[in-house]
Formats: sequence, structure tokens, C-alpha cells
Amino acid sequence: HELTKALEAEARAAGAEVLFRHALTAVTARGGDAQRGYVLGVRDADGDEVQLGCDLLVNSAGLEADRVSALCGVDADVHHPCRGDYFRIGGAPPAIDTLVYPLPRPQLEGLGVHLTIDLAGGLRLGPDTRYVAREAQQGDVDASKAEAFARGAARYLPWLHAEMLRPDTYGIRPKLSGPGEPWRDFVVRREAARGQPQLVNLLGIESPGLTASMAIAERVSRLAAETL
Repeated sequence: HELTKALEAEARAAGAEVLFRHALTAVTARGGDAQRGYVLGVRDADGDEVQLGCDLLVNSAGLEADRVSALCGVDADVHHPCRGDYFRIGGAPPAIDTLVYPLPRPQLEGLGVHLTIDLAGGLRLGPDTRYVAREAQQGDVDASKAEAFARGAARYLPWLHAEMLRPDTYGIRPKLSGPGEPWRDFVVRREAARGQPQLVNLLGIESPGLTASMAIAERVSRLAAETL
């Protein structure tokens, strides 16, 4: 959150306008010609509809980026929401100051349950992998999964046992590959080949996208320079 707040402040200082609690409802080609940009239908927090024009649309809408892309007429890629739960480790675990990842296994749909460290130095295990429907993303972490988490981490944390684990948080990954399908990387693409030259799509951006955000921004900047 501190990173996004800092980036927001820099964007505002550079003249950007940031609109919270606004929903995108429609995207139409300006004057019927996508090469001229778009007119966006936007609903504000009071339910009022406004229109915004843009020469270039960068679609970085996270979990809903595939739906924004479809509004623009590009539906080549669909997100498969994939939930990952975390457990917090208590019980005075050994002092650890580095992330610990298991070796990936063939056909694994994620990296596997690994050890992470929060900003306060607390230890967490996760995430696991479970595909969910868009309308079923919410819900508390199931405490009964502690045993499975402990077993999964026992190879590299032999001191861990299930009684040390407490349900923590969860996240939803916007995966481009569905259950049983080969893994797919991020999509950062100008959609000229699909008839939308003024659209830059960012699809399937999972959590490593935060680490890679500066590099992704540089790539988007280069793509934008091709059109403006």
C-alpha cells in the first residue's frame, strides 16, 4: 500500500487525476474509429454517469482487466480467478530473515506453499492454489487446512507443526491459464493486431507484477510512444 500511495502522489504531482469509487461502464471508439481513441462511460459514487475521452487507453484493471478488454472488443484472453490462502506462524518460530521457496514440481499450478515475511517481521505460509468462480472469491481462510499447509512445508521447515498456524489473509490471482492448462506469462500488449491500436492491455498480472511494476511501466511507456 505504501508503494501505491507513493506512486499516486508522484502521478498527481505530474498532473494526473486519480478517481476513486468510479466504475467503467462502457468503451466506444471515438467517432467510430478506434485509431482516434476512446470515449469511456464512467459511473461515479453517486450513480451519475459521465463521459471521459482518451487518445490512449492503458488497461491495468487487475482481476477485471479481461472484462475491460472485452468492452474494447478484444476478448482473446480470459482471466481464471485463482484463490490463495495464507496462514500466520506463531509459537516462537526460529529467527528467519529470508523467503523460503520449495523446488517447483511438474504440473504444479503455483509456486507451492512458501515462507514469506511481512513488514513487521512476522512469518506467513502460503499461498495455496484453488480456482474459484468470479462470484465466489470472498470468504474466510479455512482453519482446517492448517494440517495440509504444515505437511506441505515440512520438507523445508522441519520444526513446523499445524498447531503453530493461524488463518491469515488471502488473495486472488488473475491467471491466464485454467485448471490443468500450461502456465502462461503476463501479457503486456498493444492491441493493434486486433484492430485496437490505441489500447494497451495488461492481462494475467499476478503478484510478481508488483515487483516488476517499474519494468512493466517502462514497457507500457514504450508502447504508448508508438501511438502518441
